[in-house]
Amino acid sequence: MIEIGILKNFDSATYKAGVQLAGSLTTYLDGISVAKNIPSLALVVGNYVILAVPGDNPRDACVVATWPSGGPPIASDPPADQKPVLNIYYKPSTEKLVVQYKG
Repeated sequence: MIEIGILKNFDSATYKAGVQLAGSLTTYLDGISVAKNIPSLALVVGNYVILAVPGDNPRDACVVATWPSGGPPIASDPPADQKPVLNIYYKPSTEKLVVQYKG
């Protein structure tokens, strides 16, 4: 299962995060693993995150992506045909979650 959430806290020593699921005021997951390929500088409290939750078990969830929650762009927005694309899907033959980024 893939979920969208909001980063509430991040511990760079343990690479664990607290995430509130989007659209829920009461669902808060603490101690969630964060993918090590995400730089700690990108894990800003308030950013949106994508959680991969294998087997619907939140204890095994992992933050696999993050992006700013809004505000002005850092530079300028790229044209629509040049915006990055993030594809996430489950590959049954390998039993792995595949994340592809085109940017």
